[in-house]
Amino acid sequence: MPPRPGSYSQGIAQDFSKTIEYTDKLIGELLEQLRDGQISFTELRTELNQLISNVKDLSHNFRSNEQRANDQNTQIVLLNAKLTSVEIELNKIKEEQRENSKEEKSGKWQMTIALISGGLGLISSVIVAVLSLAH
Repeated sequence: MPPRPGSYSQGIAQDFSKTIEYTDKLIGELLEQLRDGQISFTELRTELNQLISNVKDLSHNFRSNEQRANDQNTQIVLLNAKLTSVEIELNKIKEEQRENSKEEKSGKWQMTIALISGGLGLISSVIVAVLSLAH
């Protein structure tokens, strides 16, 4: 069973939130090291560029996952619509089979009644002919 779209988005949002918290922590550590004079501006620039790259990657992944979830939702809706139309067609076929079965039974009974009527008519004609010959 596919994951519920809401839970999928919540998982992505939680991952995004955790990554933002981690990024915030790294920036705090960088600022602390800068104040203490333990880091040079070149190192700071390198670290900030790395952080920017990580945030861009995270943002891209978040959008990509959100689009994938939307695509999956669309596919689920389309599959559901197709299944519904197949179910409707199957119900139509079943109904036609029931109707055909009723018509076949009705036709068999009509044939049987016609044969019995014809047989009785033949027998009565023979009896009338025999009686008319006898008189």
